[in-house]
Amino acid sequence: MTRRLDIMRHLNMMRRLIAWATLLLLGTAAVARAQSPTAGAADTTELQFSYVEGAGGVPLSVAQAGPADAPGILFIHGLGQSHLAFAAQLHGDLARHHHLVAFDLRGHGNSGKPWSDAAYLDGSLWAEDVQRVMQATALTRPLIVAWSYGTLVIADYIRAHGTEGIAGVVMIGATGGLVPYPKIAPDPAVLAKLTELHRLGENPGLENTLLASRGTVSLLTYRAMPPEWTTLAEAVNDLVPPFARGALGKHLYTNNTDLVGRIHVPVLLMAGAEDKGDPASLLQTLSDALPEHATIKVYPGTGHTVFAEQPVEFNADLETFSKSVTIGREP
Repeated sequence: MTRRLDIMRHLNMMRRLIAWATLLLLGTAAVARAQSPTAGAADTTELQFSYVEGAGGVPLSVAQAGPADAPGILFIHGLGQSHLAFAAQLHGDLARHHHLVAFDLRGHGNSGKPWSDAAYLDGSLWAEDVQRVMQATALTRPLIVAWSYGTLVIADYIRAHGTEGIAGVVMIGATGGLVPYPKIAPDPAVLAKLTELHRLGENPGLENTLLASRGTVSLLTYRAMPPEWTTLAEAVNDLVPPFARGALGKHLYTNNTDLVGRIHVPVLLMAGAEDKGDPASLLQTLSDALPEHATIKVYPGTGHTVFAEQPVEFNADLETFSKSVTIGREP
């Protein structure tokens, strides 16, 4: 009986893997519809894909949409995800009047996955990745949109290059270590779940990796998402190998409080009011600390992925902010 149960369990796992592979083959246009069925996407053409050599020779998968000579916006995704997180932006009306660029971070998606911890712990490497993507896609003083873990990457970029080469920064669901983390512990149940998910995600057993993916994705949203969105997010999460997760986790708690005084561009801080990480409580602290106070937008009834849960409102807010900054030229 035990052997039969083991066989059934592995058969079910294989069925899920086949379903995930099928979804990945549908193409990015289908992904956009699955991720944002209410976004009213106007541009459903194929994205332009290329590879850029990142720091240390790591290949970075890059997606582009919109006119190459339009004002540029660079999207940087969060831990365990990819450029597909921004499907509702890349395939939406933003692409009519902007040159949109998104890339898979090292260790993620279709990008290279270095073996050594040093490839993930050295902030200058993350900064160089961003710089090389900007150069390869001819982004001149773009607006940077960074989500969750991506806020740490843009902080690494600012540490290395300052803000002279960018027009503004949008931080979503996190503050990039620019303000101290709260001393009050998060919800014990959430903390316990995150601890277990990290343990599973770093375990080399494939089944543990898959279980960790399902659990992690369940924490991303507050609003109900289409099953296709959830399945795809889990599949993308699986692409981050266990050997990289440990180093990525160490980079997660980088202290960047010393950088606050070096940010001299407009900043928009966004968060979902129901985000389990409670970043909304940190937004005012960071805004007050910046040389020029940031604009704050909190989305009610929304979790960690505001751009996917409320794509129409998010895209409108991003469009408005993009018009207020001097993309592509000196202020």
